[in-house]
Amino acid sequence: MFTRFSPQTLWAALSLILYFVLATPPVSYADLYDNDGSLDYTWEAGSGLVDHYNIYVSLNDGGFELFDTTADATSAYTLEDAVDGGIYRLKVQAVDAFGNTSPKSESSDPVTVDMTAPTLTDVTASPVQIQNGETLTLMVRSEPGLSVSADVSVIDSNSPSPLPLVGSDTEAGTYIGSILISENNTVTNGPKTIVVTAKDLAGNTAQASAEVTLDNPLTDPQLFNLSIPKGFSLIHIPLKVTAINNHEMEILTIGDLYNALGGAKNVSFIITSEPPKNGDPSAWHNLSGNISRGSLADRVITDDMGMGIKMKNPVNGQLKGEALGHNGTSQITLNPGRNLIGIPLNDERLKRVSDLFSLEGFKDNVTSITVFDQGQLKKVTKPGDDGDIDISGGQAFGVIANNQAVVEINGVAWDNVSSSVAAPPILAVDNNLGDGKTPVLAVYGYVIDEQGDDIRAQTKSGAEFRITVDNLSTGETLRTFLSASNPLESGEFNVTFVDLIKSRAAQVGDILSITVQTPSPLIRVQPLRHIVEADEVNASMIRLPHLIAYEVPTETKLLFNYPNPFNPETWIPFQIAQDSFVTLTIYNIKGEMVRTIEVGHRPAAVYRSKEKAIYFDGRNSYGEHVASGVYFYSLTANTFTETRKMVILK
Repeated sequence: MFTRFSPQTLWAALSLILYFVLATPPVSYADLYDNDGSLDYTWEAGSGLVDHYNIYVSLNDGGFELFDTTADATSAYTLEDAVDGGIYRLKVQAVDAFGNTSPKSESSDPVTVDMTAPTLTDVTASPVQIQNGETLTLMVRSEPGLSVSADVSVIDSNSPSPLPLVGSDTEAGTYIGSILISENNTVTNGPKTIVVTAKDLAGNTAQASAEVTLDNPLTDPQLFNLSIPKGFSLIHIPLKVTAINNHEMEILTIGDLYNALGGAKNVSFIITSEPPKNGDPSAWHNLSGNISRGSLADRVITDDMGMGIKMKNPVNGQLKGEALGHNGTSQITLNPGRNLIGIPLNDERLKRVSDLFSLEGFKDNVTSITVFDQGQLKKVTKPGDDGDIDISGGQAFGVIANNQAVVEINGVAWDNVSSSVAAPPILAVDNNLGDGKTPVLAVYGYVIDEQGDDIRAQTKSGAEFRITVDNLSTGETLRTFLSASNPLESGEFNVTFVDLIKSRAAQVGDILSITVQTPSPLIRVQPLRHIVEADEVNASMIRLPHLIAYEVPTETKLLFNYPNPFNPETWIPFQIAQDSFVTLTIYNIKGEMVRTIEVGHRPAAVYRSKEKAIYFDGRNSYGEHVASGVYFYSLTANTFTETRKMVILK
């Protein structure tokens, strides 16, 4: 015999079962402090058929009260708009679809809401005037329990990490830290602002600052007579220059050097070698005037930077300044491939060029060193080679390395004025030796539109014109670009071919191919070929004819002739969207052919101006003037044909 149960009884039994399987989840919060008033709690999901959770909150150790319910069974809850200074605890209770509830969970750990940043007072530095090798002490007062640090990199180049300020054991809320300013600190003299940052347990931060003056004694200036001849030579600036010919002047960048040597009056260009990037070989940057200031060519001069310089006139100058490096130590950085370097200090180990091969970083790494000697480039691979000359300062050397290396140089400042033996003058490469070659060739050009304006103004911001210059005779290819962000004006570009091994960057008769990849298929630039001439080799410089960018239409059209009516001549413009063989045929009103003009192959472009449009002189195919009347002209471009009417009126 079976007992029948009512639906109400069955639901009650099922709800009782659900009640017993609901779990009591523990509640957690990520931290013990909060600084934004938004508390994110999580807990493990209940193991039963949970419908939602009841949220119970205790504030400042008070009793737990029902505060809210979750919208669903998601085991997370954000308590918004918590009160600053409040201490919050939370419990949750699982609820099933029938209203059955589990026991409340255990309380979460207390969370203190602190949205008030600490206040820093009495920030002091002692001493307020300091030198390298002395100890600086910083002190600040605030509330206890903070994490406090100071940015001391502004006063010590060897201390990039913040200096911790530790809480005092005897005076709560007082924080103290000390740093010994390094002996080889390179920060320049002057007032420095040291920023102190404090963070409380909730993550609130505050800052204050202290002023300290770095006042290292100045060393006696060194003197160096630098003579740069007319022509192309390799040079190095051997001092941290503070004056030239007793005129205060710093040389910090290549642009500074260009101006110091007299600018465009005396200097054609200055080149430097940039390290390889993203697998590309090292590149040559060319600064050719103040137009290049701020460009990639206007590089900051490093201790070991060698330069190639083309002078219109010789310049002699006495440099005054300090030794390169720090406390008698500097370095040369070598990159795989070609390098152009100078020797930063007068290192007693280095008497001749071949001595460089004995240095760690050069040894078993550098394959050759190129020098200027007697006006010629010479390659040194071992002691006794023809170019194994004395090292005397102010010289630059071409170095071919297999691997990257940092080479330490130890010594004193270069000084060829105070010493008993003066350095020999730098000799320029003689481009007039009769072989028609040059070790360096700077190529300049412009990309403009058909109206002679800067083509970049017609392109979208960030769009680039990519220029490729190929020396078809040597096989070397150089690339550069023009864009709205390029600092050069008026669409000018330049590239520089350099060969410090064979002195054969270019030669009379070399063929240069110049092509331009445009940012839009509706813009083209006519390719250019240029044959290198003798005067260009002698100048180590080429100024190309302007590269003209022109519009490429989206459709082919025959346009209206002008003038119309005409007597006896007119121009017939057209546009073609694809490279085409173009023919114009003229018919009289009877349909009889009067004349055919074979225009030939033409690239896609707009042929509207008189220089580009088809010219009709009013003559037939026999050279006779045609009579007044109505005529038809028909253009054929590949498969395209279109006809228009014109009138000769005499």
